This record gives sequence, structure tokens and C-alpha cells, in this order.
Amino acid sequence: MNEAQKEHPAAKACSTLATHIEVIGTAINNNHGAIEFSPEHESIIKRLNKAGLGYIETDTEAYILHSTVVRFVSHFEKKGRIRNSSDDIHACINQIESCVETYQFARQKSLPEARHYLIQISELVVELASLLHENCLYFSSMVAEHLSVISDLQLKIHVTEQALKEHRHLRNKVSVLTPDWQDQLMSLSKELERLVKRRLQPVVNACNRELLQTAHQIKEQITALKKEQQIQQRNTLIDSVHRYLSDNKIGIQLEVAIAPDIFKHVATIPLIGYGNVNQYSQLDILGELGAKAAENRHSKSTIQLADVEKTIDQTDDIEIVDQSPLQAALEYFFEAALQSDAGVEWRGIDCFEKLQPEVELEFWLMSLVGYHHVNQKTHEQKITLHMEEIQLPYFDGNFLVHDVIVTKSREIV
Repeated sequence: MNEAQKEHPAAKACSTLATHIEVIGTAINNNHGAIEFSPEHESIIKRLNKAGLGYIETDTEAYILHSTVVRFVSHFEKKGRIRNSSDDIHACINQIESCVETYQFARQKSLPEARHYLIQISELVVELASLLHENCLYFSSMVAEHLSVISDLQLKIHVTEQALKEHRHLRNKVSVLTPDWQDQLMSLSKELERLVKRRLQPVVNACNRELLQTAHQIKEQITALKKEQQIQQRNTLIDSVHRYLSDNKIGIQLEVAIAPDIFKHVATIPLIGYGNVNQYSQLDILGELGAKAAENRHSKSTIQLADVEKTIDQTDDIEIVDQSPLQAALEYFFEAALQSDAGVEWRGIDCFEKLQPEVELEFWLMSLVGYHHVNQKTHEQKITLHMEEIQLPYFDGNFLVHDVIVTKSREIV
């Protein structure tokens, strides 16, 4: 008999497992994988033992199925159920990283055991791909199947929220499998490179797409369920009111608009928004807003202040209007900065009292930024503008400006 005709080592065990699957399944579900000795089980235990599917425990006088058999049968029984599978993925990733570290150490020492760890890494990669495929790609269908058998609305919401938590755990575990992490595996050997590209990479990419789509579906499901819950609560309240009126023989027509006027008013929430002046992409927008605000403030102040006098000399084609204090202060500030020595700083707060722009300090600083933006072609490479600022504690990435500083640029010889 040649090698091709030899029976596979697992053939006998698989045949015995298939023949007695009912007894094995019952033992796993009801007795933690133990088959008690009895006349009806005596012949079955002999066959299972001969096939190597378990061992006899003398203390309890029971036949104990091997853990591999228990896991194999349980895998198909649990298929389609929601379970905490992210822990299995996390454990497999940790095993791979541990084996990689041991393999690299053995290879540096040129030890023959290095080949053993390389094979173990390959097996773990295959196992990881299977875990990802089972737990990520079918996660949404598992949630749908589980929810279909639940009738209570509150329980549905609870189960859906738990599924969202499990989804976050899965996303966190899959996020570890970055391209750099996979490249590290592929660099160990040509065999692992082919294995990662053919088996692991496609599954990881599919998992990322599936988990992203599933997250939206679960959140939409939670929103729909909570909306349905609110409708039920409202209907229950309406039914209670009608039942109370009917039981007490009170005749009243309920209208939608019945409510005191106080219920129709909402207090304003005081909020302050700060522009992100540290983000260069927003400087153009902030500059335009500053220039527009300065223009509006100037036009309003000239109308409201009675003590502001205009001297208008009209000729045939020319109309001369006196500058506002703000415009005059801005022009003087930047003209002085342009004519100063290189490296000299002109601080907005220091010049505020001296120039007297007749506006508030905050508006003066904002006008400096707007004026510089409008005249940036004239100021280009001659002066630089920066802000003295602090980062806000509750708005990450935004800054509160305390001063605007203009500096004469040094000439490049």
C-alpha cells in the first residue's frame, strides 16, 4: 500500500464522532463533556476511547472528552450566537506577538527551534483569520437573529446597547492589525508573506468595512428602538388620561395646543465661541471676518455717536471724508511697524492706550488681524504677525488670544 492510499489519522476519530454525536453533544451541554458509566453507554465509551476522543477518569468513574472535541462540537452549536469573541481575537494576537519575539531571539542565536516557532506563527495567523471571519463578518447578522426572538422593547434596547459595546471591543482589537503590524509578520519569511497576503489581509480589510457599516446599523437600530419606546410611553400616558377621564365621567376635549405660555419659552444658553487662530487654514476666514467686523463697527459708530463730525468738501468729482479714530490708529500702527528697525516688536495692547482707536481692546486686536490680512500683499516679507495666546482647557485645539504682535522682518542679504 503506497502513501497516497493510507487512511488519514483523523478518519477513525471523525467517523466515531459522527456516529455518536448525539451522546457527545448531550454530554457537552449537560455534563461539561463527561459521559457517566452505564450499561447503555458501555459500548459507546469503548468506541470513543479506541478512537482517542477522550480518557477514563478513575476518581469519578466517568469518560472525559478531550478539550479539542468539546471545542469542535461547541463551535458549531454556538455558531450564530452573540458571544464575547473579542477576547479570543485579543488572545490570538498576543500569542502571535509572543511567538514572533521568541522566533527572532532563536533566529539570532541560530537555534534549530526557530523553525518550530515559525510554523507556530503560521498556524496562529490562520487561526486569527478564521476568528476575524467568524466574529466580524457575521456580527451584524448575529445581532439581527438574536433581536428577532426578543419581544420586550426595553430588553431589545439593552441587548442592542450591549452589542454596540461588543462592537467597540472588536473594533479596538482589529485596529491593532495595522499595515505595519502585518509587514512585520511578512518580513519574517517568504512563506509568512504569502500567508498574510492571501489569508489575513483580505479578512482584515473586509472586517474593517463590515464593522464600520455595522456600527451605523446598530446606532440606527438603537435610535429607532428608543423612538418607538417614546411613542409607547406617550401612548400609555394618553391612554391613562383618557381612562381617568372616562372612569370619573369628566367630559373634556383634549387639544394639542393646550399648555400654559410658560411652556412655550426656552431660556437662552450663554455660549462663547472662539476661532482657532492657531490653524493656518482658518486665518483667511478669520481675517475676512475681522475686516468685515471693523467695517461694520466703523459704519455703526459714525451713525450712533453724535460728537463725531464729518468735514465733507465736495468738488466736481472728489468727496473727502475724515478718517475714523480706528482707521487712523490702524494705519499709524502698521506704518510705524514697516518703518521700524528689523526685529522690533509692536504689541497691540501697548499701543492701544497711545493710539486711542476709541473701540474696545478685544475689537482693536481683531481689527489688527483683519487689517494685516487685507493688506497682506503690501506687508508680505516686510512684517510678520503672531498672537500671544493660551490653549483653552475645554476646547482642545482652540486658543484664547491675549495680544497681537507685529514684528519688522529682517532683510535677507
